[in-house]
Amino acid sequence: MPASAFTAGRWLEANHHQIVHCPNHRGRPMITRNACAKRYLRASQESFSDLESAGFFVYTVKKGLKRCLECPIGKRLARPLE
Repeated sequence: MPASAFTAGRWLEANHHQIVHCPNHRGRPMITRNACAKRYLRASQESFSDLESAGFFVYTVKKGLKRCLECPIGKRLARPLE
């Protein structure tokens, strides 16, 4: 096993309480609670009106954040950060 995979595995074991499985993204990726809250806050500040005319990279980022906009998990986790 590569050293980085071993380190990641140890970190996950030690910090499993900080991880959420995101229900809004394909494959239900694991992200930290802090990252989830920050994505929700960023999505609530973003303007999605120019989504069609944005470049590929901007479109991809905004499309991913748009999924976080009405997420109840992100909303709950973001309350202490507001």
